[in-house]
Amino acid sequence: MNIDLTNWNYSYYKNGNLRVQIYMGADLENDELYFVTSTDLEAKHEFYQQEFQVLSDAIQYINERFSHFDFIAGKEVKDDGGCGTCTAH
Repeated sequence: MNIDLTNWNYSYYKNGNLRVQIYMGADLENDELYFVTSTDLEAKHEFYQQEFQVLSDAIQYINERFSHFDFIAGKEVKDDGGCGTCTAH
């Protein structure tokens, strides 16, 4: 499995003590940017970061360079709503 448009914000690649993930940010003009960032597993120490203006470019880059790492499907953040949202079940 690879990172794609549906899971990029909660999935990552892992190899040993290294984690590589896409993060969203902005420049000084508030234009959205996407960062492929490698950190330790706790995301306390950053080792490398590559900036992209287009999400699909960041996804292509992370998959081409890191898809040989273990793919970790993180947990998608869901609404904490009550009845009708099915998040409690």
